[in-house]
Amino acid sequence: MNQRYDLRYLEDPEEALGELNDPATITTIVSEDLPQDDPVATAFMNALLLDEEQIGDIESAINEAGEPHEGARRWAEDNPEVWQPWVEAAQDAQQ
Repeated sequence: MNQRYDLRYLEDPEEALGELNDPATITTIVSEDLPQDDPVATAFMNALLLDEEQIGDIESAINEAGEPHEGARRWAEDNPEVWQPWVEAAQDAQQ
């Protein structure tokens, strides 16, 4: 939506929309033993960050492709600078 349309967000000083004014976060929920059991996966998840524009880009790629895996693959091909640090963090955890 943000990529396709020129939206203007209105201020909400009284927070009528509540938490919708706060930045979104995605939290991983894993076994408490995961850092010891799989430090590589833990490092990857800890490094995984996307800003609002990147999220919009990947959503657009998925919508344009019409299939999530294909859209994500196309986005990854065009944006190695975004996901490469995630892979590097996982590789560093293997050492």
